[in-house]
Amino acid sequence: MVAVMHTVAVLILQLIAITLCTKPPNVLFIVVDDLNPSLNSYNFPSITPNLDRLASISTQFRHAYVSVSVCAPSRTAFLTGIRPDKTHAWTIGPYFRNSSANKQGMQIKSLPQLFRLNGYNTTGAGKIWHCGTPSGGMTSDEGGGDQCPEFPDGHCRWTEPSEVASWTEPYWFCDQFTNDTVQSPAMQQWPCSSATWPSCGSGCVQDQACIDCFKRAGTWNESNLAYFAADCPSECYPEGLIANRAIDVLDWHVNNPSKPFFFGLGFKRPHLSYKTPKSFADMYPLEDIDLPAHLGYPDNLPGLSYTHNCMAGSKDVKPYGVDLNCTSDRCTEYISNMTTQRALRRAYYASVTFMDSQLGRVLDKLNETGLLDTTVISFIGDHGYSSGSKGLWCKESQFENGVRIPMMIHAPNPQGAAIYQYDYVSDTLAESVDLYPTLVELAGLQLPPKQNFGGRSLVPALEGHPMTDTHNYAISQWPRRPSCTTAHGCVDGHGDPFAFDPDQAVMSYSLRTPEYRYSVWFNYTWETYTPDFDHILGRELYDHHGDLGDYYAIEHLELENLAGEPSMQAIVTELHEQLVAIIKEGLGNPLQD
Repeated sequence: MVAVMHTVAVLILQLIAITLCTKPPNVLFIVVDDLNPSLNSYNFPSITPNLDRLASISTQFRHAYVSVSVCAPSRTAFLTGIRPDKTHAWTIGPYFRNSSANKQGMQIKSLPQLFRLNGYNTTGAGKIWHCGTPSGGMTSDEGGGDQCPEFPDGHCRWTEPSEVASWTEPYWFCDQFTNDTVQSPAMQQWPCSSATWPSCGSGCVQDQACIDCFKRAGTWNESNLAYFAADCPSECYPEGLIANRAIDVLDWHVNNPSKPFFFGLGFKRPHLSYKTPKSFADMYPLEDIDLPAHLGYPDNLPGLSYTHNCMAGSKDVKPYGVDLNCTSDRCTEYISNMTTQRALRRAYYASVTFMDSQLGRVLDKLNETGLLDTTVISFIGDHGYSSGSKGLWCKESQFENGVRIPMMIHAPNPQGAAIYQYDYVSDTLAESVDLYPTLVELAGLQLPPKQNFGGRSLVPALEGHPMTDTHNYAISQWPRRPSCTTAHGCVDGHGDPFAFDPDQAVMSYSLRTPEYRYSVWFNYTWETYTPDFDHILGRELYDHHGDLGDYYAIEHLELENLAGEPSMQAIVTELHEQLVAIIKEGLGNPLQD
């Protein structure tokens, strides 16, 4: 019945488009780094008026999940629509065009690439692809951005639009190191050729007034700080510079409307370091910040599920109290100073509010120019973040904290037709890999016929249909090394995954259904890219009955592992069989034969 109603809605939209001779919609594709659902629209007391505004004209997916809780592989998955087991991009390192199964990477059409090949002007600013080697760059954290074609040295640079280029024109990078500098334009390959790299480039640049401001604040060239609020203008930070660039690009499209646009808007904050103008930190008095609801890590879990504290060694954290403890299967780093915990959470929320303020400037421009009426807007975080829950502080986990993200989609309704829902919360379990087919359908385009997509179009959910009859699950995974869990400061999720092999490589798969989360830790063989289904190193089962999808679940659920409970064995068996079938289906090539 849902399919029939959806088909009728599509026919109505097509008739309206033909009658009005409308152009294809524009697309504003917004990605925010390290953003969990600590937003006001998710019933969390943060100050996010502009995201509230976006939610009021969107469908909000409160149960939305990423494929991997790490930046680069998560972005590769939703920008290709293909799950990591096919692109072999599980960590910050592999580039899907080089790593994909059966050497099919160059044949994959990325999301912006598909729009470009269909006549769209595709541009972006900030962090959409993870810069550096994971998107074709020549160094670990510079350039790339999937600006192909490939050069003889194995790296990608933009020279002119080609079959495999994501962008119509060179990408505009903007990032910020912990020492307050934005990334060097000379390293951004914008625009570049094999002859001129790395002496070319552009992107965001701080002016001297900003540098002087950070020097007065004492943070310029002061690395390894987890947080700091300098009394410097918004334009001294990537978020302000990225918003400026987006506003300029939107103005350009108003004056040059011959082509529809696909614009990638990638905000850095609330990624570490949590650096914002002081005015945003002042919005959150330290004494008003709640501690995490559950400070400790649950006892009855596999050691493999523990994530090391990425800020335990920071200059503004370590001296004030970090307890280092080791057991037989894990070493933990617990921030014991409650004032430090409050300060870190405050800085995270201030970073979210700062990002929200700059997003608001872009939304204002859309409204001011009339582009809001013709622009599809998607908004997601690239993965979750723990912020102290269960004693964890960063990403890289299989808990709700790590893999659940905020997701909103605004589809403009044709004049006189209320097809898409606004101010609406969908019960549909959604995944970030669903974005690709969803945006393609909203634009009236066709999916690449041979590409093995991991997701499905969410357009029926935007029309108010629950989509609970099929594919009502989400899958995430995470590669690990057992030795990493028993060494302080060791972080999995970076580098070449083949380096894991001598260390008894492990892959975790997590299945999220409406009622449960079931996670399994398998031995993994990198030579064949397959888990050993007969060698299970750990299981986890969490009850999610009554989970409303708001921020409450991040703080209060998944505290007791039920996988060993005798009364739950029938559920464990059922979910395990379902998970193994999904994993097997997800192995193989990114393209169909």
